[in-house]
Amino acid sequence: MYFFVATVGAIIRNGILPNPFVFLGESAEIVNIIVTIAIAYFSYRIVGKVFGYESGDCPAFGSLLYTLVYSMIIFAIYEIGENIFFAFGIVTTILLAVGLTRILLNPKKVVK
Repeated sequence: MYFFVATVGAIIRNGILPNPFVFLGESAEIVNIIVTIAIAYFSYRIVGKVFGYESGDCPAFGSLLYTLVYSMIIFAIYEIGENIFFAFGIVTTILLAVGLTRILLNPKKVVK
């Protein structure tokens, strides 16, 4: 069962999912190759930490979770690239919220 799920997952990840960096133009392929390594690492870590999957528990289920998480990250990057101004607004809001929270919760440490 694992071999089947892993093979289908590899086909989905390498052949079916779009290049999420198409908004970069000519350098999209190079960026995709480089960033895919980081996406694979983060997908692996998310499956282990968030879903609590430990290597060897149920390999077919782990492979399925990995493919799902990897796909979600790819589609999130793709959507952010398509709506770059919306993504900029979200990132700015998050950074402001984190900064203000740090200042409000611990003003003596932040401002010296």
